[in-house]
Amino acid sequence: MSSPNMQPSYDPRHLFPVPFVRGFTTCTEDDLPNVGHVSRVLLASIKPTKGKQEMTVTAPLSNGNSTSTAWRAFYPKGSINPSGAIKGGIGFYIGNFPTLQWEETTEILFSYAIYFEPGLGGKLPGPYGGATAEQAFGCSGGRSEGRDSCFSLRLMWREGGLGEIYAYLPLVPSNDEQLSKIPPFSRRNPDYGFSIGRGAWARLNRIGAHDGEIQVFVDGVSVIHATGVVLRERAETVFRGAHVQTSFWRIKLVSFRSAPYASPKDQSAYFGDVSGAVVA
Repeated sequence: MSSPNMQPSYDPRHLFPVPFVRGFTTCTEDDLPNVGHVSRVLLASIKPTKGKQEMTVTAPLSNGNSTSTAWRAFYPKGSINPSGAIKGGIGFYIGNFPTLQWEETTEILFSYAIYFEPGLGGKLPGPYGGATAEQAFGCSGGRSEGRDSCFSLRLMWREGGLGEIYAYLPLVPSNDEQLSKIPPFSRRNPDYGFSIGRGAWARLNRIGAHDGEIQVFVDGVSVIHATGVVLRERAETVFRGAHVQTSFWRIKLVSFRSAPYASPKDQSAYFGDVSGAVVA
């Protein structure tokens, strides 16, 4: 993840903070070696939330001269998520990335530039995987069955500017032990997964080993790094793509299951320069 495409300090090189084999980006900057430039239209959405489609708009650059595009997630006043009575945010999956075969690799990078208004919090996009496409799609929403055959690594923005990895991972004791150590505060909810590093590069573990890794970068700086993680227990569980789901939440640090409350006004979030890479 990188700082907003709308700010003067934004550096597109932050989209690729680690060495990689090959990658793609929708960013129009030329100063990105070994990266294939693709149109956003090639990132076809899969299983969009019923009744709510993503909106592609011109990215609101601060200088007003933007030619790049971004997904816009609009949160009308009173909305919480894409499936609510008042629909807000967006929800879909993307996969089959151009020039990449994520299903055949064990280390990937997924990144994007983001801008949202002050006071907006909630779920943000992140990679996901599973033994099959359908099992991978279901790795969210309080799922308790089949957790050994899928994973989801979305991000969450909470009150007070606290960010975290909102992770669905196999429920094995070693994950409890390793992830609970990550500062400033991490915990596992029995229904809703791990809340890591309240306050993405990912490597699959070898089957039977506790050697997976998850790392989050902001503006090119590592802010969360989890090691010794079990992301899968079955060899068929592989990276499938990215889960692009946003919803309006303002969840307190000390209360993992606090009920979300609705957006107090009409507001938007923008996701641009979507990028991915095979790391190894």
